[in-house]
Amino acid sequence: MRNIINSTLGSSAWFSLTIKGFTVIALMGFSASAFSQNPSFGGREFRRIFTDGTVPQGSSEGATVGEAYLAKSGVYFSSDGFYYVDDNGSYTVANKKQEDFKLGAFWKFLGFKDDESLMFVPGNFNNPYPVYVYGPSGLVAVDSPTPEQALNLGNYFDGRMVYYQVLGLAGAHVWYYEEGQPEVLLYNRDNLPGLNSYYDYDGESMALNIGEYGVDDAVWLRTADGSLKRIIGRGDPLPGSEGTYAGGTVHVNQGKVYILASSVERFPAFADQVLLSSDGSTIDLIGKVGAEIPGSGGSTLAGVELLQVTDGQMWLNVSPSTGGKALYRVENGIWTEVVSSSSSFDGRTAIALGGFPFGMRGDTAVVTVWFLNPNFSISKELYVNGDLPGFEITGGGNGPAMSIAPGPNGSYTLTVSTEAGKTYTLQSSTTLTGWTIEQAPISGDAGSASWTVTNSEVTQYFRVQVD
Repeated sequence: MRNIINSTLGSSAWFSLTIKGFTVIALMGFSASAFSQNPSFGGREFRRIFTDGTVPQGSSEGATVGEAYLAKSGVYFSSDGFYYVDDNGSYTVANKKQEDFKLGAFWKFLGFKDDESLMFVPGNFNNPYPVYVYGPSGLVAVDSPTPEQALNLGNYFDGRMVYYQVLGLAGAHVWYYEEGQPEVLLYNRDNLPGLNSYYDYDGESMALNIGEYGVDDAVWLRTADGSLKRIIGRGDPLPGSEGTYAGGTVHVNQGKVYILASSVERFPAFADQVLLSSDGSTIDLIGKVGAEIPGSGGSTLAGVELLQVTDGQMWLNVSPSTGGKALYRVENGIWTEVVSSSSSFDGRTAIALGGFPFGMRGDTAVVTVWFLNPNFSISKELYVNGDLPGFEITGGGNGPAMSIAPGPNGSYTLTVSTEAGKTYTLQSSTTLTGWTIEQAPISGDAGSASWTVTNSEVTQYFRVQVD
């Protein structure tokens, strides 16, 4: 089986077409430009970097991708362990088959170190593990911070970390750690009566839950100077809703709290859900389930999941009223669709799509895309549009159309139009990540360049690099 992908690096346009023996005649004379281009965002196309079911050494049979984490150098993901994927494929960081991690029931992502190493802690009910870092020197346990029990949540930024523990009858404890310094107990019920839990920390500000849970608990903002501001509490009127606040998903960023909030009177069967932000002085309404998605041409918000807020950007998994799933970025009140399940990915139609907490940065995002296979099984694959050192860069734009014509003995001829002074090189790959030169480069002459390839039982992908 051969997949033909038309790509020109620098002004990349990708087109995917699967060629099988029984469809050769139907394909004769068709141009690949007639097929869907992979979706792009920020001038860069989403490319497949990992296929479910191919988790590397040490993994459990049938292990599947759980969460993905976008680093500057590549993409980490969790399954039955932590793994890393870049142009060289994927390899194990830590997994539950390793002796040191056999008691780990799950994995807690804490953040990235300055060199983009992954910081995480294995977890179980009575956590015996220290924090681990995976980076250029391999996997190491760090001396500090080393929570010894029940690290429930934690966020690490630029040498500073806040983590939250529930210590039996002593209740919630919020700790602060700074590189090279001992941990400091920031809050417990002695110095902050009513402390319930910790929501989020962005390196400066923090969001906390204070009050008797289910009765009068409220979202509070701790600003960078240490002052506390109440944002909204259970029973308060919910802006944009007919009901009152009943809780929600809470994030903090740049001195503001962001909440995907639900109402209590209509919860859970017909919950009002609204997106809010607040600096502790005023509450701003950003969006509401049932209202029109700004800039969508009339589609309404049927469902939403608040993933993360970074650099003032809200990232949302959205269910539009028109169907399917989409990843949206909201910045300064502007809603922008990043990628949608209605797009074609390598010539295939997705059945679902989703983003990840800690999976977005700037104009870059890693998403998971689900496909229905011919045998009716479901495959889940990771796509990224990132300008990452570990990944070959391809952009959106318009490359030359590649025509495909069958030849004798199962061969195919691939042809592109050329420009004088440019060089055209056919490349192939079996993974869509590592690419090799298939045939000698051809100098453009304002005419056409053609290559002949033979059919194969192994799936291969082709593209043209233009220099």
